[in-house]
Amino acid sequence: MRIRWSRTALIALVVVLAAAALAAAKSATVGVGRASVNGHKESVAVSARGVTIYELGPETTHHLVCKSQACFAAWPPVKAQGAVTKMAGVKGKVGTIRRGGFSQVTLNGKPVYTFVEDGGRRGEAEGDGIRNFGGVWHVFNES
Repeated sequence: MRIRWSRTALIALVVVLAAAALAAAKSATVGVGRASVNGHKESVAVSARGVTIYELGPETTHHLVCKSQACFAAWPPVKAQGAVTKMAGVKGKVGTIRRGGFSQVTLNGKPVYTFVEDGGRRGEAEGDGIRNFGGVWHVFNES
């Protein structure tokens, strides 16, 4: 009887831990990192992988400008499959917006993106100040 109870408790623990890991894997986190922006090291908002995130001025959640596949190819949206959290040091409010089959992370009411030219590398911020797709791209500066 005691062995059966121990086995049941162990299985329940494994299920709980697996569910917690799955929830963490589906959440998106916005953090703060350092990147070289126009030749200067700055504190910037970063994705869960530590990659610099950008906003497109004048885009907001109510006025979407980056809508084409060409835009998404150059500026991949930061996607969320669950809850969005922010780490200490991130200014403003994080959230999501539903867009054509996926949820996109927002920061201060603006959809956020990464830049393909940064190559998914931490510390890169090659997209700051670029004019295309209906606006100007800027890193989210956290200093």
